[in-house]
Amino acid sequence: MAYCTNCGTQDSPGQRFCVVCGTALLAPTRAAAMPAVRPVSSNEEAQVLIGISLDPPRQARWSVFLRLILALPLFVVLFFIAIAGFFATIAAWFAALFTKRVPEGIQRFLTKVLRFHANLLAYEFLLTPRWPGITLNERANDQVLIEVDHADLRRSSVFFRCVLAFPAGIVGQALSLGSYPILLVMWIWGIVVGRESRTLHQALALVMRYQVRYLAYACLLTPTQPFKGFLGDGEEQKADQLSTLTAGSRPTRWGVIKSGRVMVVIALLLSVPIYALQIRGNDLLLTPFKSIISRALVDGSNIKISAAINQFDSSVSTCQSSTSPGCMSQAARDAYNVLLQQSSVLNSFTIFPSDVHSQLNRYELSIDTLESELLQVEDTKSVQAQLDVIDNQFQTTIVAFDSSYIALKVKLAARPWP
Repeated sequence: MAYCTNCGTQDSPGQRFCVVCGTALLAPTRAAAMPAVRPVSSNEEAQVLIGISLDPPRQARWSVFLRLILALPLFVVLFFIAIAGFFATIAAWFAALFTKRVPEGIQRFLTKVLRFHANLLAYEFLLTPRWPGITLNERANDQVLIEVDHADLRRSSVFFRCVLAFPAGIVGQALSLGSYPILLVMWIWGIVVGRESRTLHQALALVMRYQVRYLAYACLLTPTQPFKGFLGDGEEQKADQLSTLTAGSRPTRWGVIKSGRVMVVIALLLSVPIYALQIRGNDLLLTPFKSIISRALVDGSNIKISAAINQFDSSVSTCQSSTSPGCMSQAARDAYNVLLQQSSVLNSFTIFPSDVHSQLNRYELSIDTLESELLQVEDTKSVQAQLDVIDNQFQTTIVAFDSSYIALKVKLAARPWP
């Protein structure tokens, strides 16, 4: 079976040129797939080689238009695969910490996960035209080919891998944010033209390569940081001058045009204002709804707490005729359970706007004080001592509770409605 190296079209046996774009076809060979994981000694440089066409392929416009929908099943599968990869990475961490090497089986499994992720990322970024399929196995017609060297690791690097990978992760997040405008332009361009700009194609290919290499480093597949080759491996050259995987179809040494490298730098710079706009946009969209929910929570809790306190006062009046402290103890226990439940409800929600936290803390503190005094009434063995707590401390705390509720209510009411 032959596939066009330019547009990915499956061609019939014996064809010499692609029926879609006219590119000369290469005969399929066993060398089409990536080599197996290659052992590397500690004195060699370990690499994560990624092969993908640096020429933008011709794509069906409907496929570009529906790309996110078409990729959705792949993201669902990736979610479950990533869970398995997470536990495999933990096992690899412990193994490498003692043996300075990831076990062969785990290395191969994580490489398969990385290959699946790379093909999905390239498809999402409009770098490849064909749906990559749901499989972890390596195939000769994969549009993105991966080779990972199996190298020895330093124990210190393994132990501190999360810390060492943090700067690379920040850069990866920045590239992802800065790539959104580029991807939007590519999406519109692909719908209109059916083929992407070489500049944008190579820029997003560099972003994809960085992300894949970062994941390989974070998962202990390689000791090499992803920064090398951040802007490619040199200027674009003729195809026969590039180190390739399959007879010139997918280069592993990436010669990227200057405008593509410039676009990656622009994406990195764009990440700062995009991040600021994202934070501001979330605040503008979510804050009004947070205010509505916060008001409802506070009003609901106050109604239930006030009802419990009124019921407690009523029970105290009834219990005063009794010489046993058990009556008031039971009334205090019932009120305490209601207050404790409402306090848990307020503490379990983090949707309160940040500018009302001071008033919210005062309100919660007054509830905690009421709970403490109700426990004191419950544990006291004398009716007179119980009445002393209720008539003095408890009444003062109720006033503070009402005051803190009013202050919180006023602060929430002052917030803008959507």
